[in-house]
Amino acid sequence: MTLWHKQLISATNPTTNRTANELFDSSLIYYNQIQIGIVKQNLGTLLWHTFLRSRIGTLTQLIEKIGKIPKDRLCYKELRLNEKDLIDFLEQLSKNFFNTFIESIYNQLNEIPIFNIDDVWEVNIKPISSDQLGMI
Repeated sequence: MTLWHKQLISATNPTTNRTANELFDSSLIYYNQIQIGIVKQNLGTLLWHTFLRSRIGTLTQLIEKIGKIPKDRLCYKELRLNEKDLIDFLEQLSKNFFNTFIESIYNQLNEIPIFNIDDVWEVNIKPISSDQLGMI
């Protein structure tokens, strides 16, 4: 997701030889591979607030201003995406990201977290006798 964002910011100097949509798709593939619902929800929230919310906000303002999806030149100027890439981005966002994020929220409600405790911490779990407390 960071490479996708960097490539959109610096359109003159691409960080990789892949397109922005390919980078976005691969980041969603990695996001979908996360098995723990709590981690997936927290990471989705982080991705939304860090990378996606500002782009959707800018697109919403453009649509409200113009009354329809902006043309290619204006899309590229404001969002660094042409009209075709913008439509692909919105499809991937709605089909993959939002659905997976909502599933992680509902699955989290049924998920019981398992916390493993290292042997190192076992010493601190044992109850302390009153004699030992008096020495402290």
